[in-house]
Amino acid sequence: MAEKKQQTKPLTANELDDTLSKIYYAPGGFQGITALHSRLPKGAASKERVRRWLSSQKVGRYMQTQPPKEGAVSTLMTKHRVTVRRAQPGHHRSQAFVESFNRRLAERLFRNQAQQELDTGRDSREWVVELPTVEADMNDTVTRMTGLPPVEAVGVARVPLVAKKTPLPETLLPIGTLVYIATNEEDPKDVGRRRATDTWWTHKPYPILRRVSEPGQPVLDYTAFSKHGFTRSQLRTV
Repeated sequence: MAEKKQQTKPLTANELDDTLSKIYYAPGGFQGITALHSRLPKGAASKERVRRWLSSQKVGRYMQTQPPKEGAVSTLMTKHRVTVRRAQPGHHRSQAFVESFNRRLAERLFRNQAQQELDTGRDSREWVVELPTVEADMNDTVTRMTGLPPVEAVGVARVPLVAKKTPLPETLLPIGTLVYIATNEEDPKDVGRRRATDTWWTHKPYPILRRVSEPGQPVLDYTAFSKHGFTRSQLRTV
């Protein structure tokens, strides 16, 4: 007598969640999905739930070039005069350019966002909107080290160092101006609310009391917050 084919019971809600958690997406397709079809609960709701779950897990495939293509890439780069510039590990001057740009970008990019988060107590994503404007302005601004904006410096074969010869003109704030001050001291109120690249600003503004200017040195503004002076980039007006 032939044995009856064993019927598979439909999955319960908990079993369906457990089965979905074991499915993963690979470049060849979803792995582990075969066992799900035979035990999927009846009804359009279950099928729609699985479809949405699979759609949320699916990621795009990676583009991959077939080796060996290094020679073709080098030839194409040479044809279009493309040069890849990189900082050398352990070379402090090379790293200083990158770190300085990243620091100034973070200070300008997250300045207004930090103020919004302090006022509302909620996370802000204003940097997404401000990034193109800030980046374009930084690329068009003359740097103190080279005397040229980055957008022009990248087109020059060799850029001389002119930082000690031509200091940049600074826009001075009037004495008595209320400013927030960038500081490295973490306020207890901000513990767990700040990113590593965020600038620490004082919670209340301070008036500029006096100013010290020396030849060849940046102008320092002094406030009641600290006995140390602060440069213009470390101050934010109210």
